[in-house]
Amino acid sequence: MAVGNVERTYEAKELKAIEAAAKAAYELKGEDILVLDMQSVGYSVTDYFVIVTAFTKEHMQAIADKIEEEVYKETQIVLDHIEGYDGGWWILMDFIDFVVHIMSEEARDYYMLEHLWSDATTWRYPDDFYKNIEETT
Repeated sequence: MAVGNVERTYEAKELKAIEAAAKAAYELKGEDILVLDMQSVGYSVTDYFVIVTAFTKEHMQAIADKIEEEVYKETQIVLDHIEGYDGGWWILMDFIDFVVHIMSEEARDYYMLEHLWSDATTWRYPDDFYKNIEETT
């Protein structure tokens, strides 16, 4: 029984962190925000992807900074690794249990991560995120 409670508590903290990341991106006008449940595909190096479109290098950086701040503030989860911060094409933020992809429109159109991982359960933020989270917990 305790193991189940620990797992639910862990999952709740992870989902709270994902919500904080998606909300931070939304508040800074990130667009087409998707949360992909990578556990649903059976093989992945992380549990969730959060994918966001941003429009300039500065916009991408502001979203990345806000996500890092809000995830820590809400859950005390620390960013493990970040790539592409100075590039203006694609910022990858690795929080271990979930990865945030902040992408330019061009990068998003080119890589089409949501199509590559189309087998993953996908929630649009904020439209259907909360309904699906309630069903998950």
